[in-house]
Amino acid sequence: MTNFLSVFRLDLLMNFRLSYGDKRKLAKKIGLFVLLLVAFALPLAFVLIMLYFLSQTAVFGGYLDELLNLVFFSVQLIILVFFLPSYINSVWFSKDRQLLASMPIGGSAVFVSRMLVIYISTLIISVIITLIGGAVIAAGSASALDTYADLIAQGVLTPTPQAEVYGSAGYYFMLLFTSLTLPVIPLFIMALVSFPLMKIISYFKRNSVVKTVVMLIAYGAFFAVIYVGSFYLQNSMQDIVPDGSEDSFELLNALIERTCGFTRYIYPSYFAASGMCGSWQDGLCYAAVITACAALTVAGSKFFFSLSDTRAVMNSGGRSGEEEAVKIKSMGVRLALIKKDIACIMREPQLAFQSLAGIVLCPIILVIINVMLPMGAAEGTEDMYPTMNAAMSVLLLITLTCGSNLLASIAVSREGQNFKIVRFMPISGKDIVIAKLALADIFSFICILIDDIILVSLSVFNVVDFFGALVCTNLISMGINAYALGRDIKNPRFSYNSIRELVKSSSKTLTSMLVTLVVSIACMAVFIGVTVGMGQGYAASGAIWGAILAISLIVFGIFRYKCITRMSKGIDTIE
Repeated sequence: MTNFLSVFRLDLLMNFRLSYGDKRKLAKKIGLFVLLLVAFALPLAFVLIMLYFLSQTAVFGGYLDELLNLVFFSVQLIILVFFLPSYINSVWFSKDRQLLASMPIGGSAVFVSRMLVIYISTLIISVIITLIGGAVIAAGSASALDTYADLIAQGVLTPTPQAEVYGSAGYYFMLLFTSLTLPVIPLFIMALVSFPLMKIISYFKRNSVVKTVVMLIAYGAFFAVIYVGSFYLQNSMQDIVPDGSEDSFELLNALIERTCGFTRYIYPSYFAASGMCGSWQDGLCYAAVITACAALTVAGSKFFFSLSDTRAVMNSGGRSGEEEAVKIKSMGVRLALIKKDIACIMREPQLAFQSLAGIVLCPIILVIINVMLPMGAAEGTEDMYPTMNAAMSVLLLITLTCGSNLLASIAVSREGQNFKIVRFMPISGKDIVIAKLALADIFSFICILIDDIILVSLSVFNVVDFFGALVCTNLISMGINAYALGRDIKNPRFSYNSIRELVKSSSKTLTSMLVTLVVSIACMAVFIGVTVGMGQGYAASGAIWGAILAISLIVFGIFRYKCITRMSKGIDTIE
């Protein structure tokens, strides 16, 4: 117990400490929080308004428990998708794993400590979304009787017992209990999946390149499923679009049947929703299942997460024999540095995955918006899609290929303390800067070329568009890469526990994305403006990319001019 408390206290300190003494870091965190709050305010308001009106209808059809479970399912899905990488990195691949394995600390204590830290991290999401969603649904159900009073008086509608649950203390008690326990379910799934998953990863870790390829394929498949599922959901909803003959109640009733029907099969959170609607037996079932999941997770850690397993996972990637060194043969210094960076990136699967994920994500999104969305076009709007899709493709092409290149934004920080060793070698700062810029530019060029070929094959771009996008987007990416690398050199971070933590806590990636987004919006505006004025064709394409070329040269000139000289001096000042 003492060992567990010591590890847990250390994990809490490492994960939740705030830099109160450093006002600059604190201001950055507050600013980032405000920025995210503003970004999500509009879609969140839309979702809450929809919940309010859907809950008014749900109490008459007996769908309130399904609507509540839709909120619970969303929370669990968010936690599962966005915290699974954190779980894997924290529990299995943290840098202190080998150190803890050599200490007299049980593997179960380490596992439970890390799980509790992740639980605390997910708790704020669960509590905020669940409480707000539950309160909005309660408010909607409370106003349902007044909203449809005339229909009730005429006998057209008959309220179900769910119409009165908003006044029950049990509803709010169960809502609070559910908000605190919902993360247990996705965490249990993570633990259940991770034990066999780590065996697979430990097998692939002997060949980090194969592992990276497998991770990228899985990543692409996951997002493809998400986008395709969203497309089919959109198409399945088209038959409830009003044609003027339906009233609002009929539309809402059809909408809630279509969107919430599947949630009655999602357990055990459906037990919680049913318990909030008056079934105390289901509420007890939910509590029992949550307790069992927590107990099984802790018990399973004693069998599957021993210290020997920890060492096996950490050391399974080691090469047989002596560790291979990156040798600088009879080649130029800059080429040797590029080769060294590539070897270091590919040797660390998490770094390779984070750095190369963009080469998979952008093509998937481009295919989705240009193939599937026009298939669901409403009658009479088919002619609008070519221009809309082409403009959106330009926006995504520039934003995703130029603004999120981690090979530039964390080029120095990703090396950690090893970068200081390089500084003792007879290598100039200029060579280091040129090598890192070249690697980032080459990767951007490959991504842009792949995306351009896809857009041409989908008949979104013609030949002029292909070469125009290839030249202009590469100029923008070269400018943004210089901007991102310069920021990393100016303020590198060498102390971090995982690559994901470095990316997540780095403001450099976010600022690069924001700058790129401004540029891409300007380019999209040019594309739409010229297309509206001149139509489509080679002449219009020439005018479009001529104007975008001017924007690209401005971006390139601002960020690339004398950047090597400035960054070389910055490299020399890093201590």
